[in-house]
Amino acid sequence: MIQKKILSLDTIGGRIAFIRGEMRQEDFAVLLGVSRMTLIRYEKGERQPDADFLKTIVAEFGVDGSWLLLGDGDLPSIKLTPREAALLDNYRHCPDDAQRNLETMGALLAQSSAGKKKVG
Repeated sequence: MIQKKILSLDTIGGRIAFIRGEMRQEDFAVLLGVSRMTLIRYEKGERQPDADFLKTIVAEFGVDGSWLLLGDGDLPSIKLTPREAALLDNYRHCPDDAQRNLETMGALLAQSSAGKKKVG
């Protein structure tokens, strides 16, 4: 089973990884004119991207530069699977206390999944 990494949008590296989405790091790096290792370091927060790299992301993906750089503004739209859309719709129709419970449960499930080792 492939496990998706939980992204933190609190960092520029997390926002870059969010924009990359399911695209392979190699393909994303080539598109943006950097090496895969450079991209990995950006996403991990080991290096800060330069202005040219950020301008290229803004131009190629149409994201708000302020969001990319600072996390301010609206999250770029992403295409949800039907299951994800249904889950979000259910969440939005819950009262506040139920939403908080769902958030807590989701975080616990994600931590539990991240802690399991792949058997194979």
